[in-house]
Amino acid sequence: MKNSKFIINVWDLLLSAWKNDEISFENEMISEINWLTKDWISGKVLIQSFNKESLLVTLQDIKCTIKEPCDRCTKEYERNIFVDHYSAKFQAEPEKDYDWDDEVFLIDSNETIDIKEMIINAILLQEPFTKKCEECLKYDEENWETEDWNLDVFEWKGNINFR
Repeated sequence: MKNSKFIINVWDLLLSAWKNDEISFENEMISEINWLTKDWISGKVLIQSFNKESLLVTLQDIKCTIKEPCDRCTKEYERNIFVDHYSAKFQAEPEKDYDWDDEVFLIDSNETIDIKEMIINAILLQEPFTKKCEECLKYDEENWETEDWNLDVFEWKGNINFR
């Protein structure tokens, strides 16, 4: 079953260009992100029509908290996520010269859009390279100058020359 809070009817926006709509949501769950805390996800959706076949959808102020293990000590900790804004285009049909580097979603045949995947992408883009709890972050900050970084252990073993 789809979460109807993230399925938005846009038929009225597709009637003409440059119409706007704004929708807020609070404490909504997305089952695909099973590491969310009980506060779930809150934020705002701004929708603007370009013409009768395309929309610009912008997520604003997306907030949630996730539980995850620290990469250093493996203790579970909570990390707050905030997405200032994240935009994507929605179209009735894919363009023939579609650039696959752009994020484009399709408008459903009954003139609805599902922004759930867009929200998931926005949250996943906030994932740090290494996940560290507060204790490990504090340890790194206090000891970054005293760490013994032995970079001499790297030696050239390849046959590639850079000129």
